[in-house]
Amino acid sequence: MTPEAFEAAVSQLLDNDLSAEGFAELEHYLQHSPEARQKYLEFVDMHNVLDLEHQPKAVTQLGTSKVIPIDRIIRRQKRRTVRIALTAAAACILLSLVALRLFFATPPHTPSLAFKTSPGTQFTISHEQSANTPTGQIMAPGSRLQLSQGSVELNFSSGTKAVVMAPADMTLHDGDQLYLRQGTAWFHVPKGAEGFRVETGDLQMVDLGTEFGVISHPAQHDEVHILKGKVEVSAKRIRKQTTILTAGQARRIDPIGRLTKIPSNPEAFLNTLPTSLPYLHWSFDQNKPYSVQGSHPLVHTLETQPFTPAKSSLSDPSIVPGVHGKALDLNGAGQHLVTNWPGFSDGRPVTASFWIRLPDSSYNDNESGILGWGDRSLSTGKWKITLKQHPDHDRPNLRISWGNLWADSSTTLSRGTWHHIIITHGQQTNENPQAQVYINGIPETITTQRKSKESPKASTRTRKAVPLLIGSSLHYATGRRKTLHASLDELYLFDGHMSPAQAQQLFQEQSPRR
Repeated sequence: MTPEAFEAAVSQLLDNDLSAEGFAELEHYLQHSPEARQKYLEFVDMHNVLDLEHQPKAVTQLGTSKVIPIDRIIRRQKRRTVRIALTAAAACILLSLVALRLFFATPPHTPSLAFKTSPGTQFTISHEQSANTPTGQIMAPGSRLQLSQGSVELNFSSGTKAVVMAPADMTLHDGDQLYLRQGTAWFHVPKGAEGFRVETGDLQMVDLGTEFGVISHPAQHDEVHILKGKVEVSAKRIRKQTTILTAGQARRIDPIGRLTKIPSNPEAFLNTLPTSLPYLHWSFDQNKPYSVQGSHPLVHTLETQPFTPAKSSLSDPSIVPGVHGKALDLNGAGQHLVTNWPGFSDGRPVTASFWIRLPDSSYNDNESGILGWGDRSLSTGKWKITLKQHPDHDRPNLRISWGNLWADSSTTLSRGTWHHIIITHGQQTNENPQAQVYINGIPETITTQRKSKESPKASTRTRKAVPLLIGSSLHYATGRRKTLHASLDELYLFDGHMSPAQAQQLFQEQSPRR
């Protein structure tokens, strides 16, 4: 309805000259236009005032009484009745609209959670179907977040903060309740947010203030570590044991639901997002040349030392000039480094980066191990990088192997020269290995071979599993190990896969300054 048509309809209504169709159209217009309702009331007021002002006034004579004619009284009453009726109608329309607004009001915004990721993080997120499905890096109740690599910082509406490392799988149940299927997670609960809850498949934690960590893994028993304050911990298995733990205490659930004491390990958790994928770094430059550094929490517990067999005169590896500072030099006659770290398991994404220089003289490098871990007795139970002797000359190429599944580089390594190597792959499946190899920053053509249909997954917790070795093959019997004759420098292990752009950036950062 146009403004002109609206004014005409109101005038006809006040003059009792509006048809039934016109009245229906006017009523519909008033229901849907707050401005029209306001103008309508103004028109009614103005009409009544003007009508009264223009009424003929009775002539009064001196000495006579001021009697108002009866017809004038009746007209005034009629106008007043019409005005009251119209005002009441407008009020009813307003009340109806308010009621409809309340009935169809959008429900209050559900509490949500914002998250941010560290560089190189790969994740998927899914939400329950609703009219208010969040977008971007937001979780609402029912949202599920899965990390294949990297780490994430969760910021709850209550002020609670969490940092979770991959591999991880979590669902937000409510604004103050998180279900952690898998992951290594650190939580800080501020004052006033007590009662925050975390559940895993085996444990339930209720924070009583203020800081704790949780480790949940499908193949291991869940753990909780109290860093500050106290937490109520309940087992969800048979015994359903419950206790309150305070700072410095830690528990691991056993198969029947008992909470067994374990040493507290606050270094197992990240409490801030790293600036890259979590990594381990052996520079061989320190006063203790075999020590490891990096952003991965493992640096606090990982120990590296030369292999020293009993009743042997085997000397320690030499430390020689390298590309950056010093390098590790291995003689190929038994020297290698051993660690107490079992390695990354379950076919997880991994990136290895290092400099290598082969000796000038010819040497049988076939199957010489550069680094690796796992159980070689299983068909796909290990992860290792070795040299593969080329059949036509004495220069080897590189091989990454998971057992009965491997990938070879096409370029052979010349002797007496430093080469920069990057080997990276994503989560491994039962398809061909998705590995990329870069030699001096140049991507390699890869040849793959398979003797098993099983998915690659390094087995790190079996009886014959070998922890990370540097400079050796993975034989459980130490006397059968094929050791490396070469120099190594700036060895990195990243907990995740790198894109081509990230690999190029790493190569540029590791190249000597000119």
